[in-house]
Amino acid sequence: MSWLSLFGLGRYFAPVTGHAKDVGEPDVWDLTIDGAGWLVGQDVKRYPSVRHQPLTTLGEVPLGIVLHYTATDHGTAENLAKRIQKFNRLKDRSASWNVLIAATGVIYQSVSLERGSWHCAKGRLDGHTINRSTIGVELEGYGKAPLPSPQVDALRRFYEAVIPHYRITKERAVLEHRTFDPTRRADPGDHVAEVARRLVSEIEP
Repeated sequence: MSWLSLFGLGRYFAPVTGHAKDVGEPDVWDLTIDGAGWLVGQDVKRYPSVRHQPLTTLGEVPLGIVLHYTATDHGTAENLAKRIQKFNRLKDRSASWNVLIAATGVIYQSVSLERGSWHCAKGRLDGHTINRSTIGVELEGYGKAPLPSPQVDALRRFYEAVIPHYRITKERAVLEHRTFDPTRRADPGDHVAEVARRLVSEIEP
């Protein structure tokens, strides 16, 4: 028996390899979420990261979604996902995310939606730290208008899967990094927040 099984954590960890794991069907638009909190569908790739921790919410269910941008050029998403697979305390910045959405519409998942990633160092939600109660979503780029259509479509697919699955309120589906750390962070920016709120408003209750 592995140590993951021994402590009941096995379901939260996808196999860690040096390669992306394509888990989609080419004719499937809708995303689903498996029993361990991993997205399944077209254009979803997994680069499992060791940078995560348990959620402290009731049932270890996320309460909200915090939006960020990467502040990097388009075409960098996959390398960013690869970079956070490992963590060296002496060299690496303590940062990660659950999901990174590329400008091309590819969704890179690094951490289970039912685990806390290291995406927001400040703030609390219902008494829980943000990292231990929310899903961190990075959008590749600088958040400037207009967002690429494939990226917007991918964010829509993500919302349509995640909001009903975890019963996240529409208000908490568009939490902004800058709200929790206003002196240091500007992401996701006005345009991203506006687009996200429009997408969320279109989801059937």
